[in-house]
Amino acid sequence: RQILSLSAQYRELTEYAKEKNLKVVGVYKESKSAYKPGREEFNNMISRISNGEANAILVWHKNRLARNAVDGGMIIHLLDTKKLVEIRTPSSISIDNANDKFMLQIDFAMSKKYSDDNSDVVKRGNREKFEQGWWPGLAKIGYVNKTDPITKSTYIDIDKDRFHLIKDAMKLIIDGSHTPI
Repeated sequence: RQILSLSAQYRELTEYAKEKNLKVVGVYKESKSAYKPGREEFNNMISRISNGEANAILVWHKNRLARNAVDGGMIIHLLDTKKLVEIRTPSSISIDNANDKFMLQIDFAMSKKYSDDNSDVVKRGNREKFEQGWWPGLAKIGYVNKTDPITKSTYIDIDKDRFHLIKDAMKLIIDGSHTPI
């Protein structure tokens, strides 16, 4: 769902680093969302910067770094304490000055807002599906997700191969002759 996959971001940034003659001391591929604090790779990177092993971050886009106040605050703090000298993307460089840190905070806040808004839209859509009698998400066992070939709308239908098995199993549990385990 990202603009570029992790492998494409890695390839582009590797080429960029060579072109700009940047010394890369670590590569961190984080597949977890920056929406919540606690990403292992992010924390490893921050630890190395805090320990003086590195002093800059090269990233595809700043919103890959933080979409939460804790991680964003840590990055700003590292700039404030001069442990982080710059954050570089292929299109911009942020350094330790008031304007860049302000814009960095705005970037992180806008990313957080986008994530929050997207979450609200998904929740609203799921509520609407539920109100219309649809199960929001993948079909439960005994049912299958299908797509109408003409309208492309999705729906849940009975799994003809398994539904009768589930139904028979439930009858055995209800009549008390068998347990669910």
